Amino acid sequence: MSPRCIPELLAVLLLAGCSVKEDRNSCPCVLEVDLSLFSALTGGGQLSLDGTSEFQFNQGSEVEEISTFKGSHRICVAGGSGYSISADKALVQKYGEGELFSFHESVLCEGERQTVTAIPRKEFTSVILNIDEDDSGSMVKIASDYNGLLLNDSSPLKGQLKFTPEKIGPGLYRFRLPRQGVDNSLSILYSQDGNSSVFLPLNKWVADAGFDWEAPDLADINIGAEHSFSSISLSITDWQTGMTANVTL
Repeated sequence: MSPRCIPELLAVLLLAGCSVKEDRNSCPCVLEVDLSLFSALTGGGQLSLDGTSEFQFNQGSEVEEISTFKGSHRICVAGGSGYSISADKALVQKYGEGELFSFHESVLCEGERQTVTAIPRKEFTSVILNIDEDDSGSMVKIASDYNGLLLNDSSPLKGQLKFTPEKIGPGLYRFRLPRQGVDNSLSILYSQDGNSSVFLPLNKWVADAGFDWEAPDLADINIGAEHSFSSISLSITDWQTGMTANVTL
């Protein structure tokens, strides 16, 4: 290299923002988050970095570029409907109706640019409950101790959840649930003709049928019950494959 080229090289290094002698870990890194799968499924949502910085995105969003420092960073993405979403959690607002998808991952930024693809995970389950009865004025309520999600690790968030599900036919109900804990707090309160309510352990039913509340993508559930609830049948449908497992309890 000729001597007159050296000053030009030094000028380029200075413009890059970090000199040769500086600790490269303090240099900035551009983190590219591919949101195309997420925005196509959810129509928009929120991206947070390290539980603090929040970035909104809309349907059709493809890549969000964030300038940050080198090192390990935690990315959380959430979107859907019927939920209130902040930097670190999502709380269901439309009880029995909300749907939520999320993504979380630790990313190590070592170079000047790092790319990660946000893959949406299904954080809710759709339930159909069919009780073998006539349209006799019965009433169903769903109750649990979980009403949201911590976005950092998809763990269920404690909070009272109680609602009357949509009735779509005689003895036929439809509703959605956020990710639940495994402490059997999820239950059905069933009453007929204004009589006293019967407590039905919904979480025990689905656990006995092999439903996994800790799966990356929550499956959907169909429940059939005799009027006396002496026999319960469940079908669990995998969201990704569409395969169904049938169990009678």
